[in-house]
Amino acid sequence: MTPEDRNDLIKYRLNFDKEFVKTGIFDKNLSKIVHNAYNLRLKYDYQDFIDPSREFSTEQLQLAKLLVDNIRTYLEKMLVI
Repeated sequence: MTPEDRNDLIKYRLNFDKEFVKTGIFDKNLSKIVHNAYNLRLKYDYQDFIDPSREFSTEQLQLAKLLVDNIRTYLEKMLVI
């Protein structure tokens, strides 16, 4: 990942908050999911070998599904999908 890619991720994360959370489209809990996923990605990006527990992996998958489900519902309401 280049520094430019990393900067883009930071912009997308902040824009999510600005465009969707602060306007009330999405709950602040979804912002926490986005920020936590970003922070985990940075944390584990620099480790040689990662062996997350099944419980940790399941929890992260559930959070990702919650985020995707909320975005899908929003898009369906906007008649995009």
